Amino acid sequence: MKTSAQITVTQFFIMLLLCRTYSFFTAVPGFTEPAAGSQALISLLLCALLSLAAMLPAWLVLRRSGGGVLQLAYSRSQAAGWAASTLFGLAALFGAAECAVQYDFFITGAIYPDERNIIFILLFTLCALYMAYMGLEAVARLSAPLLVLLLASLFCIILSLSQDFDPLGMAPPDLSDFSGLLRSSYTSFAGTGELMLILLFLPRLKGNAVHGFLGWLIGVTALLALVIATALYTIQDYAATQAYPFYAIAKTALLFGFQRMDALHMVIWTMIGLIKLSLYLYICRQCLQNLCGPRVQRWLLPGAGAAVILLGLIFSFYLQLFRSACRIIFSGIPLLLLILAVPLLLWLLPRKKEGSAPVEQ
Repeated sequence: MKTSAQITVTQFFIMLLLCRTYSFFTAVPGFTEPAAGSQALISLLLCALLSLAAMLPAWLVLRRSGGGVLQLAYSRSQAAGWAASTLFGLAALFGAAECAVQYDFFITGAIYPDERNIIFILLFTLCALYMAYMGLEAVARLSAPLLVLLLASLFCIILSLSQDFDPLGMAPPDLSDFSGLLRSSYTSFAGTGELMLILLFLPRLKGNAVHGFLGWLIGVTALLALVIATALYTIQDYAATQAYPFYAIAKTALLFGFQRMDALHMVIWTMIGLIKLSLYLYICRQCLQNLCGPRVQRWLLPGAGAAVILLGLIFSFYLQLFRSACRIIFSGIPLLLLILAVPLLLWLLPRKKEGSAPVEQ
């Protein structure tokens, strides 16, 4: 995999849009407390505003430095670069394991409840590992047609459910529990690991990243709002009783006599999940590359894949451990540390002397 690979801003943020929808569709039930009913629409908007506010300081810092967060760290000192590579590498490793576990819980919880966890985590990670080996450009080229397929499948679902449309189905939001609404919005923001990926991929993007980020925020918010509104206006009561509401909606969809459209959506979501996992594996490999010597370069990606499989199996079989890890993630502390505290702290450190070896990106 080429370390100098570059993709366009449009390609990158399409990939991030897919990653965000994957997290939304396959969120493990019971691990968060999402807003219910029409409050979910307000929660989406507040989450987008939180993301924008949290990323603004990092944008300003990295714009002045002219690179990504790892480049900024190595421009301060070798120790700062190693520390940043370690921190972001561990975060990418957990993000990859969480992606694999989400897929495993979705498959074994909603589709194949009698199958063993090890099969799906192993096959899913190996496929993503192959995609990461193919390179960043290849994965980016896959994202655009996959987005078209996703939008087409959503259109088919909405068209199928249009006959059940009830204009009174969505009640006005109850703002009496405003603290609960804020808590739900903050939890959604805390689980937006794509914000970390933006800071790491900035040096590889061709185009205006600020415009891409704003377009991504608007696109994600609009797409998820459309999905939520469809559920609220059609089969709200049924979807509220399901562990995976949108998969339940897909199962009920019937278009031109075709039933069980959930099989189509499952294939699309699997491909989207592979894109997300391959991005995390790519970043994990890049962070390890900054820490290891040239002799072990070829083993970094397989090693990252093996670590994801091991960690995913541990989380899958020891559910309480995974709950504890998710509780830390959804506290928002790790994300704020990575996208806010680290860039600001690096900006305050003095720049190292000229002539030191730069980070290989």
